[in-house]
Amino acid sequence: MPRFVYIYITVWLATALAWPQATAQVVVKTQLDSTAILIGEQAHLRATVSVDAKQKVTFPAFADGKVVEGVEMLEASAIDTTMLDGGKRWELSRTYTITSFDSAVYTLPPLEVKVDGGAFRAPHSLALKVSTVAVDMAHPDEFRDPHGPTEAVFTWEATLLVLSFLVWGLLAVAIALLLYRSRRKPMTRMVRLSPPTPPHERAIAAIRGIRPAVAEQEDVKRYYMELTDALRTYIFERFHFNAREMTTDEIIQHLTDSGEGDALYELQDLLQTADLVKFARYEAAEGDRALMRAVDYVNTTKSIAPPAPDQLYRVEVLAERRQRAIKLGLGAGAFLAILGAALLTGYIWWMMWLSFA
Repeated sequence: MPRFVYIYITVWLATALAWPQATAQVVVKTQLDSTAILIGEQAHLRATVSVDAKQKVTFPAFADGKVVEGVEMLEASAIDTTMLDGGKRWELSRTYTITSFDSAVYTLPPLEVKVDGGAFRAPHSLALKVSTVAVDMAHPDEFRDPHGPTEAVFTWEATLLVLSFLVWGLLAVAIALLLYRSRRKPMTRMVRLSPPTPPHERAIAAIRGIRPAVAEQEDVKRYYMELTDALRTYIFERFHFNAREMTTDEIIQHLTDSGEGDALYELQDLLQTADLVKFARYEAAEGDRALMRAVDYVNTTKSIAPPAPDQLYRVEVLAERRQRAIKLGLGAGAFLAILGAALLTGYIWWMMWLSFA
């Protein structure tokens, strides 16, 4: 026997033995999600193919739009791919949307899929029952003609949006009023106060209000007592230590230690002169010059600082009667807001009903 005959037989046997194994690697399955539909309804035919990785699979396209005569293919989905066995095999699936407009029982033949040019079919066919809609011809008056086109009586796109926002706004106002009304804390108000007079202005006014001294010793003593009282009060308010209960030396020492040494010599001389006069051991002949020296000291050491907030405003608790009146007003306002929201909601629904009736 010629040599090429042996080679041909060997190749043919190898191919014949390998073909069942190759074909066994391709699995085609088909499935219907519904086997019975009414005329015009849709069903979904799902085709699944399991192949080795990288094999080329071609699903049927139904180019004429028919699966079989009487069953139409409306749409084919994209192919979905799932990896199996660590990527060695692929499972590809595609869903066909089908329908029919004639009542009958249709047999869908096994779906044929091409893999690397070879044709593979599903193991079985499928049945689809299409039923007609039952019509009672004995009572035709039950069927009415369809409504003709009508114009909408309400254009609601922008109007409905505005009204809806208004409803939510009214509800938010009602909730805020009720929450404020339910507070257990007493109601208060902020009272604006007149700005306080600075210490230097009060001191200068007090000094200028001192009556001039005359020749009598008692009158001069009163004059210096009033002058030193005004200065001690100013020092207390300006430097914040109790100068009214200190001696002259203690005041001077405290001002020196705190670094407030402006016009300290003039103040010391004025206070010491006043001490001598008060104890009737000295007759002062300065007259109004002492007032001028006191005013100069105040102007030299004055500090103009903005008043603290608690000096400009005061919180007062409202009277019980007024609190009850305010709570009554808050409750009435919440009720009106809820009523307005309810009326607007009813109006919106009514207009929508007119539009779609």
